[in-house]
Amino acid sequence: MDDFDRLLDELVRVGHSPRGKYSAEKSWRLLERRINPKDAYRRRFIGWTLRAAAVFLLAIGSWAVYEYVLPSPMQSIHAEGDIRRFVLPDSSVVLLNRHSSLAYPKRFSRNDRKVTLEGGAYFEVCKETRRPFLVSAGPVTVKVLGTHFNVDAFPAEGQIKATLLEGCVEVTASEEAVRLHPGETAVYTRSNRRLASYREQEPEACISWRDGTFLFENLPLSEIALQLSRAFQVRITIADETLADYRIRARFVKGESLDKMLALMQEAGHFQYEWEKNGTKNTIWITKEKR
Repeated sequence: MDDFDRLLDELVRVGHSPRGKYSAEKSWRLLERRINPKDAYRRRFIGWTLRAAAVFLLAIGSWAVYEYVLPSPMQSIHAEGDIRRFVLPDSSVVLLNRHSSLAYPKRFSRNDRKVTLEGGAYFEVCKETRRPFLVSAGPVTVKVLGTHFNVDAFPAEGQIKATLLEGCVEVTASEEAVRLHPGETAVYTRSNRRLASYREQEPEACISWRDGTFLFENLPLSEIALQLSRAFQVRITIADETLADYRIRARFVKGESLDKMLALMQEAGHFQYEWEKNGTKNTIWITKEKR
């Protein structure tokens, strides 16, 4: 390269080349391209490939941070006076009961699919062996891989129930756990923090609310009053405790009024009811039938 510089200096001295326009480094690159154009193209191609690879790796790294490191934003769905149907990010289907809410991440993590329920919901979970589906309902957690089940976890009620229709689930609470089989219900009692399970006589009755039907299969009047109170957002009080365990079998289709339901049941249950209206807060009192 020093010899090349001396040659340029000599050309400048005799007036054949302006030294400021050319330099050894620039002239050598030009000469190299003319002597071996294939090598120059190969170097440009390698340089372009390396830059493209760097951009690709940066994009992959950014995606990995977004997908696996940064927490996914949470979102909520609510059902007020009507039953609502939603599809979750993993394609699982949720039917949300009246006056209920469900919180879930915009995208599930690579380890699990966790949602938080307040109220009642029916789940049809897509099966994924490596990512269990977790329903957190207060102190109770329902763990599944893929199945159909119903959860009632209304904050104002003394019990949380999970009923399995298909598949297999594990219900845990207060360091206790029960594994359910189709047709079984797990019950967590808030007052004593105990978890138990039993077999349902009519499992379909637990999910009749999905189409707006009320199906009472030999239920105690206290449970019926609870379901109607929740559905119609009115307080129903059983004044006489001896009526609370009276069992009734009845079925009401969507659209029937609360008055009509109570009027039909009072004949079978030997009770009577009366509305007490106090502004926006209404109460229905159930008392023994007068003879």
